[in-house]
Parts: sequence; structure tokens; C-alpha cells
Amino acid sequence: MPIRPCFDLKIMAKLFPLFFLSVLTAYGQIVETVTTHPKITDGLHCDPSGNIYTCSGGLVNGREIGKFDPISGVYDPFFANGFFGPIDIEDIGDSVFFITNYDVGTISKLVLSTGVVSSVASGLDGPAGIAKDEQENLYITNWGAGPSFDGSSIHKLTPQGDLTKIVDTSLLFRPQAVTVNLEGELVVHSQKKLYKVDLQTFEIELWVNLPVHFGHMVMREKDSCIYGAANQDHGIYKVDYHGNTTIFSGGNIGYQDGPIDQARFNSPLGITFTASEDTMYVAETVPGRLRRILMNLTLDLTEKNPKGKEKLPNVTYDLLSHVIKVNNYPINLESLRLLDISGNYRGTIELNNGSATIDTQLFPRGIYFLCPEKEGRHGSIKLFMYR
Repeated sequence: MPIRPCFDLKIMAKLFPLFFLSVLTAYGQIVETVTTHPKITDGLHCDPSGNIYTCSGGLVNGREIGKFDPISGVYDPFFANGFFGPIDIEDIGDSVFFITNYDVGTISKLVLSTGVVSSVASGLDGPAGIAKDEQENLYITNWGAGPSFDGSSIHKLTPQGDLTKIVDTSLLFRPQAVTVNLEGELVVHSQKKLYKVDLQTFEIELWVNLPVHFGHMVMREKDSCIYGAANQDHGIYKVDYHGNTTIFSGGNIGYQDGPIDQARFNSPLGITFTASEDTMYVAETVPGRLRRILMNLTLDLTEKNPKGKEKLPNVTYDLLSHVIKVNNYPINLESLRLLDISGNYRGTIELNNGSATIDTQLFPRGIYFLCPEKEGRHGSIKLFMYR
């Protein structure tokens, strides 16, 4: 299980290649490249441990699901095989994946513990996007199979395996991007429009006119916004609760990492969030690249001193000695626990008058948390350590 921080102070420091440290200001957001491979072409999915799963795409002889491990930094493009044009992934119970097979009109089930792949539904018209509701019903958009490629429907697949067409309307043409909003409504994209589908009556209505096409999209609960990957317009767009649409990052074709207002993308298509919703991942179809956007990289809430002023530790990195230094830790403790992203204890870091030193060469690359010795205390520092 991933760590679920229950602390008031979360300072996130990012260590880039060669352990270059960047401490971002409040609400700083930055884009970085994770890995590049031609099999990264379509939908993405993130499991509770932060692993990212990639789809190799329809109409391009895609047969694989890939897996990126953020701890080791290793990407396996052939993590699972036996698919036919995989476009999107959804999970049930964190241990079973359902995958849309665009090329053959089926839905596959992948059991992670055994690696067994089986077909659970067939007869769909170019299945593309997939989303689930709180009852773990799956909703599949049909982009449309060749030669006409004129899909206009949505199917529902129940946990019992019952497949039903719930929407078939001329309002939809080649629908793909789909998600479930905070009200439990299905939101689906078609031709620069977002529609809402009532999952009780299956009635569909226009919600938002967009300036761009969304390839895939995802709901983020933290800010009640939908984020969509605009494949043809090379950007990530944000739709708020009221339907207001703004560009979040990109918008001009190219390739550039850095702050979100300077970053550039080339045909972004897949999009997903980690369980904490602190990190967004984006799949670019050209050249097949996985990008990561670190969201709101500093504090959410703060530890207050008696006068009500914020007290923040200062985090620095010494390039020559490969040492992270934490100064002015706001809680009077003798030591901190170092945990990895899975919550495993990796060592004790001594505090001396509120200061600590960490030799990064002693630990594998990955995500770590500096936490107080007693669980439930405030004050956690989250560090990204990558060579």
C-alpha cells in the first residue's frame, strides 16, 4: 500500500539526474520526462503503489501492456501480452485489470497475481475508453471499428459480467475519452464536446463546448477538475466543476520539460493520476514518451508556532557530497524515520537542533518520506531521489 500522509507539513523536494535538487515554491508545478519507448502510445493507468501501466494502441499492431516502476525507474514495455490493440485500462479491486481491445472489439481481463489474460466481453464496436463507478461497473466508449469508424455508443459491463449498451446516439461520434465525475455521472468526450450521462436513467446531455479534442481524460478529486490530453493540439487542458476550460500545460508542439507554463508536448494522449493525485502522468504518442507533472510541490497545510506563523524546514542539496540537508525542522524531536514509498522502514535520521543530514548514495533511487518517530505526528518531508 502507498503511504497516505496524515501530516500537516509536506515539503516535496525533487532530485533530478545527477542529483540536482530543485525546491519549488508554493503550488509550483513542473513537467519532466520519465522514459521513452515506442510502445507508449495510448491510455495510462496507475495502481495504488504508483506503478504506471501503458497501452501500445489500436491499429498499430499493439499487443502489449507496459509497466513503469517509479522506485527502480525501470520500464518494461512487455509486462503483459495477449491483447489486440489495447487502448485503455481500468482496475477492479486493485488486482484485476480490464483492457479495451480496439482491433477485435473485446474486453480483456488481466489478473495481476497470475498474469492470466482472458476475454470477458465481445461484440463491441471499436472499444476505446473505459471508466468505472463506485459500484465497480465499467463503462466503455465505442470509437467505431473500420471501415466506417463511426462509433456512437457506450456499453456497461457489470461485475457479474453482464454487458449492456446504455447509450447509442447521433450526439456521439467516435467517443473515446471518458471518466466519472464527483456526482457519479459519466462524462464522455465527442467532437470537442463533453456530455454528461445520468447512470440511473442513461439520459445524455451536453455539458461543455471545448476548444480542442480530448484523447483521454481523468477526474481529479482534489480540485474537482477534469484534465484532458489534447492529442491534436499538443497540450493538457483543465475543466473545472462549472465547465470553465483552460490550458494547463503545453499547447504548442514540441518537447520541453520544466515549469508547466513553459513545457511543450508532442501528441499527448494517455493521462492518469497517482492515488494521492499529487502526480500526473502523460503518454505522448510521438515518439512514445512518458512524461510526469508534479502537482503542488510544497505545503498543503503548515505546522504553526505559538504566534501563528508558519515554520518551514529548509531543504538543500550539496552537489559535491551528494548530501541532503534539512534545517529548521519545526518539531522538537531527536530523530526521524526514513520510509520508502511502500511504507517500509529504511533507517533512522538523527536530528541535531532541528537539522539532519542524509547521504543519498546510501539509498536506492526512489521516493522517500522523512517522518516523525511516532506515527500520527505532524511534519513529513517527501523527497524524490533519482540518479
